[in-house]
Order: sequence, then C-alpha cells, then structure tokens
Amino acid sequence: MRWPLQFEVVQYRLQSEYGAESRLETAPWRIVRWIRNRDGTAFTGKADLPTGVTTALDGQERAVALFPELWTIKFFTERNEGLELAELPFAK
Repeated sequence: MRWPLQFEVVQYRLQSEYGAESRLETAPWRIVRWIRNRDGTAFTGKADLPTGVTTALDGQERAVALFPELWTIKFFTERNEGLELAELPFAK
C-alpha cells in the first residue's frame, strides 16, 4: 500500500484550487504507543528515550511515544520501568 499517493492528491488540490504551496516530508516513526506512569497517573514527560524515540500528545492531549522500530519499544520499557505503554489509549 502506498499512502503518500493520498497526500499527493491533497497537495495537488491545495495548489490547483487554492494556489497554496505545500511539501511532503516523511517521518521516521512507524509505531505509536500511549504512555503513562505505572501507578496510573499521567505521564509527566520524564523518560530515558532511546535514539529515534520521541514523545508527543495526541488530539485529546494524551501522551504518546513514537517509535521507529519494534525493538525500540522493548529497549524503552527496559530503561523506563516506572512507565507503561499501550497500543490503544488508556481508559480513564
């Protein structure tokens, strides 16, 4: 599946219909995990991040960790025993 094609259509329409210049850039992250403290409290932003891993907030202000590869998830959990990750947002 080639996802960039869908973005190229949007880019074309922005240019042709609105005269708006845009550019496409790829991101190195392929995997997202929601993150919180093991005690269930919100993630405070303090973590030992392996190279290539970053944290961000989703559209509802929930903390997520962005990973480039699967092995970095294991490495992250080994370095951050006080944090837990989930494939889906944590229930409130």
